[in-house]
Order: sequence, then C-alpha cells, then structure tokens
Amino acid sequence: MRTHTNANAIWDPAPVEVALPFPLEVSPELEVQEPQ
Repeated sequence: MRTHTNANAIWDPAPVEVALPFPLEVSPELEVQEPQ
C-alpha cells in the first residue's frame, strides 16, 4: 500500500506536464495571477 502512495506522488507531477491540455484551464488562472 505504501508503494502505491509513492507511485502516486511520482506520477502526479509527471502527468501534470503531459496533461497540459487538462491543466490548461488552471494554467491561465496561475499565469494571470503572476503578471498581476
């Protein structure tokens, strides 16, 4: 079970970069906050 948690933590950041189309909706919000 502990291995599952570890894999999740490593897979979370990995899929985030590959899932650009998904986080795209959240990306604009972060990008808008940065320039502000």
